[in-house]
Amino acid sequence: MTARFFCNGSLNGPSVTLTDAEAHHLIHVLRMSAGEAVELFNGRDCVAQAKIVSTGRRHAELHVLRRRLLPADARLRLTIASAVPKGDRCRWMIEKLTEFGIDRFVSLRTERSVVDPGRSQLAKLRQTVISACRQSGRNRLLSIEQPQELDKLLDAVAAEESVLVADRGGVTFQDTRVPAAASKSLTMIVGPEGGLTPRELQAARSAGATPVCLGPGILRIETAAIAFASLSCQWAM
Repeated sequence: MTARFFCNGSLNGPSVTLTDAEAHHLIHVLRMSAGEAVELFNGRDCVAQAKIVSTGRRHAELHVLRRRLLPADARLRLTIASAVPKGDRCRWMIEKLTEFGIDRFVSLRTERSVVDPGRSQLAKLRQTVISACRQSGRNRLLSIEQPQELDKLLDAVAAEESVLVADRGGVTFQDTRVPAAASKSLTMIVGPEGGLTPRELQAARSAGATPVCLGPGILRIETAAIAFASLSCQWAM
């Protein structure tokens, strides 16, 4: 399997310079050298085949051999809007959401939220996305959005998107209707460890969200998010 690297920019030119984490992975982790072939992706619209020309301590020069534009993504756009779990559980969740092909992640501020990610944590999560794309073969990055209040999120998405909210009192996922063809986006909401409050659940219902039960047990945040991702992927194909 050809090693893959993320290039944060255009792949239209004849050459590319990798720096920072991607250069470190190429030079010091994989120990690759001049003459070896790699694949580059820019996380948006292009994939390229390239050859390593030279390496330094902190950078690698590559020559682009050929490139391929990605077709427009016409499938259902999937968003997970979730409270943030503690510690490394959040990194693991983002890694798996990336592998499943979720398009966007919004960290929710709710009445019972415990974790409110700052700029540093969000930057680390974006690096996790790149690593997961590199490993899984995904070419478009999962977008990590700024933290948002639940009420503001509902105001922003309810009018134009299909919305599901994890709730043990809801319908089973199997009984949930596939989003109408007119709705090109689906947002799935997961509350904190203590669950959404009755007021928040009512606000979600009033905004048109469908409460969905993901199983008989009480799920952790990351488990519920991954369950939503796994079940919804069938609609996005």
